[in-house]
Order: sequence, then C-alpha cells, then structure tokens
Amino acid sequence: MSLDKQEPLQGSEQTATQPYDIFISYRTTHRDWVEILAKNLKAQGYHIFLDSWELIPGQQFPQGIENALQNARNAILVASPDATESGWVQWEYNSMLQRQKSQPDFRLIPVVMGEFPDMPFLEKVHAVDFSDSNESAYRQAFQRLLAGIDGQPPGADPRFDGKLQLPEPTTSSGEETRLQDHGIIDRVFDHVGNGLPVMLLAQEQINTGAYAEALCVRAAKNYRPENVLRIYPPSSTKADAAAYFGRLAKQAKLEDGIDSCWEWGDALRQRLENQGVTFLLITGFENGADELRQELAGELRQLKENHFFDFHLVMLGGQRLAAQKYQSGVLSLLNIAEEMQIPEPTLADWRDILRQPDLTGDTLNAIQQVTGGHPRLTQYVLSKGVTRKADCEAQLHDSPLPTQLFNKFLQESEQGMLCRLLREEGALGNFHVWTGNELLRRLYWHNLLRREGSTFVWRSEFIRRAGLELLSC
Repeated sequence: MSLDKQEPLQGSEQTATQPYDIFISYRTTHRDWVEILAKNLKAQGYHIFLDSWELIPGQQFPQGIENALQNARNAILVASPDATESGWVQWEYNSMLQRQKSQPDFRLIPVVMGEFPDMPFLEKVHAVDFSDSNESAYRQAFQRLLAGIDGQPPGADPRFDGKLQLPEPTTSSGEETRLQDHGIIDRVFDHVGNGLPVMLLAQEQINTGAYAEALCVRAAKNYRPENVLRIYPPSSTKADAAAYFGRLAKQAKLEDGIDSCWEWGDALRQRLENQGVTFLLITGFENGADELRQELAGELRQLKENHFFDFHLVMLGGQRLAAQKYQSGVLSLLNIAEEMQIPEPTLADWRDILRQPDLTGDTLNAIQQVTGGHPRLTQYVLSKGVTRKADCEAQLHDSPLPTQLFNKFLQESEQGMLCRLLREEGALGNFHVWTGNELLRRLYWHNLLRREGSTFVWRSEFIRRAGLELLSC
C-alpha cells in the first residue's frame, strides 16, 4: 500500500483533531457488519474513525464527528437503502461532498453491503459491492476497497489472501426485535395477512428508517426475499412522470423503458400474474409532485383490487399519505387502507437515533419535560450534552429552533386563530389525523401537537410559550 499511515496517538494524547486514514459513515443498524470491516482495515495499518470507537463518552458528538471527518484522508460511505432515511448519514454525506469539492484528493468510496440503494450519486461513482457474503466474494471486494483507498486500479482478478475476519450474513433482526417492543410490526402484518393495505403514518421529523428495515425483514420471512419489493419515490418535485416512474420501475426490478404510471402498473401486474405473491413497501410517499403521487395511489388501488390476496401493500409517510385516504372522502384513492401511527420513540430508539448507547432514562425524561419528545428539539439539546431541565430550556431559548418551528404559520390571515390556540393550556379539540380544522391539522403533522387520549394538545409547554412569544400574542 502506498498510502502513508500515521501511528495513532495513545491514551490522553489522542484528540478530536488527529488525522485519520479513513472515516466510516454508516447507519447504526449495520454496526456489527461495519465494525468487522473496520477491524479488517485496522489490521492493514489504517487509522480508522468509527464513532463507537473514537467518540468520548459525554463529548458533543456532532462536533467530534465533524472534526474527524475534516481531518480524515479518505471516507467510506456504507450505502444501504435505509441509509437514505438517516439524517446523520445524509449530513455526513453532504459534508463529504463539500470536502471533495474543496480538496479533490479527498477520496469518498461508497460501499454497498446489500441491495443497491436509490442514491443518484451511485450512478456516477464506482461502488465496492460487498452484497455477496461468501468468503471468496468478500476477499475480492476487500481487495477492491484497498485499491480504492490507495487510488489504484484493482486489476483483473482482485483477491485479498491475508487474514480476514468475516462478517455474519447481514440481517436487521435487532431492529425488528427492538421495534417488536412497540407491537407495531405484529399489528401491521395482522392487517396485511387479512388482505388490507396499511399506511404507517409519521409526524414531521420522525425517522421511519428502522421501521422500514424491520418490515422488510418480517416480509422476507413471511413471503420469501425474492417476493419483497421496496420503492421510494424520487424527492425532487421537478421530476416528470418518466423520471418518477422510471425510478420506481428500477427499484422494483421491473423492465427497462418504463416512463409512465400505466406502464409501471402493467409491469407490476404482469409480475403478479407470473410470480404470484408480492409484498410492496413504499417509503417516502411524501416525495415528488402531487399529481404523480395521486397517479401512484390510483394505480396501487387498482392493483390491490385486482390482486387482493396476492398483492400485499404497506406505505410509510406523513400528511400527504394521509391525504390519499381522507382528502376526497369516499372518492379518496386509498380510503381502503388501514391507518396506523408510528409510536413515540422509546429510550432504546433515542439511543439508536443519537448514537448514544449510554443515554439514561433520567436524562431523557428531563429533556422531554421541555421538548415534549419533539425529535428536532430533543436531538439538538442532547447533542449539546445537556442533562438538566433548566439547562435544556436555556439552550433552546438561545437557539433559532423555536422560531423555525413556527416559520410555516406566520401568515397574517391565521395569526389570530393561532394565538387563540396558543393561549389554551389544555385540550385543543377532538383528535383525528384529518381533522376538519385545517390549522389544527397542519400543526399536528408539523409535530407541534400530539394526541392525548381523544384530544389534541400542545406537544410541550415550552413550544406553546415559544409560539406566544414569537407571535406576540
């Protein structure tokens, strides 16, 4: 290897700004697989940044990660379908791209360890494919990775013949086990088994990646892996029908050349007739333009009506997905779907989301007394190392976050109604995900309200007071 490696500092001499040979970005659901890869790279003499190895307990981890990334010579992005739904991976990926633009010699090497995700940059960058878990394929992929780190071509028949630790076949059973505590995976598949399509709804900023992964794992057990499809519409509202349905066709492993809704539906219908049982998971239903989303919903309804017992459908999304069930009443395209809510994150969920396995229940409870469990507020204060309620309020009050929460509710025409709601400390009205009160509905889906029994309430007293102050009610 021609890459110069520096001996790691020992003990207290290590700092957050020391140079690393390789920074590894990954989704925590794949930690076991990634740690084995990191150990194999370390055995070759590389100094590795892996958050679970290098971050000091109590350290403000966003700053630690940023320092490590800025001081790494190379980066590995473990690209998996659920990585596209991880805020941290997206943030790290964007930081890597910025680093590449300013320092062309900084290498970003994507590693795929399973199904190729729908990441547009993979169409332009050669990824190292670790999807085959047998030893021979792993050795070939590892040699390709070493060549990429060293900036050298791998040769015609790459193979690493040294000592390697081999990973177990990758699964997401840990995610399914953790989420099983909510009981939600069982309930989803009870409805699916009865032939009902299911929409799993989440308020804004709630991470659904773990649920998507657990659903795929269970579906593979129930229906066999080859019968499980997962699609996620492109996020750009500028994508036309050809780009939108062409991308969905590629994700569903359908024929090439599809560029319209009816062609996509026909290809999936042909698959059902040829192969029988198909489980389809759609994540990111919010993505894309409204008219394309409505076309997709209409096609899904027809497929379900025509293949009731063979076509199993689960959709993850938020307000725009709920609209497909409720917005047009009995004419709504997905009014046949069973609706379920993603539950509030538990302590175990927050430990995974924040990459803080030592987070205590006492600390989380103190923070949530202020944030009400709002994902963005909770993540922000915990990233600052805050552990007490009083410090949490002060940290948030001095940040731009309270103002940002209400940015979408500052139209002069609705400020009077909003002020009346902000003056209410208790129940705000009867709960329904598609309440007829449009302002309540928007506040709920933007995660400023939560359900308490059969009513809407403010997610936290801090949020209510912040709104009163911002609007000078």
